[in-house]
Amino acid sequence: MSKEKELERLLKEKENLLHEVHHRVKNHMGTISSMISLRINTIDNPQIREVLEDLQDKVHLMQNIYQSLYTREDVGTINISSYLLPVIHDIQYAYIDSRSISLTTDIEDIEVSSKQSLPVGIITTELISNSIKYAFTKNGEGKIHVSIHTEKENADFLCIEVSDNGKGMPLELVENREYGYGLTLVESYTKQFDGIMSIHNAGGTTVRVILELG
Repeated sequence: MSKEKELERLLKEKENLLHEVHHRVKNHMGTISSMISLRINTIDNPQIREVLEDLQDKVHLMQNIYQSLYTREDVGTINISSYLLPVIHDIQYAYIDSRSISLTTDIEDIEVSSKQSLPVGIITTELISNSIKYAFTKNGEGKIHVSIHTEKENADFLCIEVSDNGKGMPLELVENREYGYGLTLVESYTKQFDGIMSIHNAGGTTVRVILELG
């Protein structure tokens, strides 16, 4: 066997192994999600239930990532919309009353590295969850828009933007960077990839995160 054929064989074996790993991890995540669901059904405390449901959302996000990786030939990259749109749909179905809050998306067809896929997913879902929980008055109407695209000036940078037309974040919290768990997590992932997070209060709240792709 020539060296080229041997190299092709080894690369194919490596890809098959990675696909199998992603498939098994996805299945393990499904088991964990089921265990969390069983536990949620036994909890009466609403705060504990909320924490467990939040944890389950993150497990579900990881399941979608591994499913996307498992079904792709290139296991090194992942299409953002292929795994984010189902997760966003689940959030909308579970937490949004369609009669009061509308959620729209504008997600560019972008490939990111498998390493960045989870942070991008967590940043996006945390920002959406924050808007759902805190932007609007109880039973009030509102709009949330999710935009993910590469920067016009430099395609090596990814812009994640979630905006709402709610009551806006208190100015003192923004100025003093006194964020809750969700925004603290977003800021942490942003810094991990040398990105920039900015918050704008104008007719609601817009949180923008810019990350360098790679």
